[in-house]
Amino acid sequence: YNPDGSIAYLNHAAQELLGTETLLALTEGQLAVSEQPYNSNNDQLYFPSNFPIVRALQGEFVKVSDVEIIQYGLIINLEVSATPIFDNNGNITYAIAVIQDISQRKELESFLANYQRTLESEIVERTEQLQQAALAAETANRAKSTFLANMSHELRTPLNAILGFTQIMEPSPNLTTEDRENIRIIYRSGEHLLTLI
Repeated sequence: YNPDGSIAYLNHAAQELLGTETLLALTEGQLAVSEQPYNSNNDQLYFPSNFPIVRALQGEFVKVSDVEIIQYGLIINLEVSATPIFDNNGNITYAIAVIQDISQRKELESFLANYQRTLESEIVERTEQLQQAALAAETANRAKSTFLANMSHELRTPLNAILGFTQIMEPSPNLTTEDRENIRIIYRSGEHLLTLI
């Protein structure tokens, strides 16, 4: 671009990308308005004064990746780098704009962002499921412990009675040797059960 904003040189790739044969006749201000570039961050038109080449012609080095244009019904995302060229006296003699189609990169970034959101959502869901499973396991464990404690108590009470009565009966003089042996078997079995419990 010349200092007055007219185009000094435009290569074939830029002509194809921007899709018009009349670009050579446009100034930087007309280009910003004719192509209707949008800011992809807020879906609003780029103000001509904020367009990178306009800023470069004012002495600013600019690189943006938020320019969208519509060509042939398609949205094309552009990265624009604009650089002022100064003479020995510090005056702007030209400004160079490098325009690159980054539509595929933006698509991939969007895909990856959506994929990341999906993964984060799945992680939250799985975490909740694991927390619920841990809570259910803890509840089941408490129920098991309560059941075992109750069963232990319920089994010990009659078993203590059985052991106690066998101890009372064994010294009785009215028992035969076989009866005493049977009482000792009952007592040993009861002791074994008590140990298991």
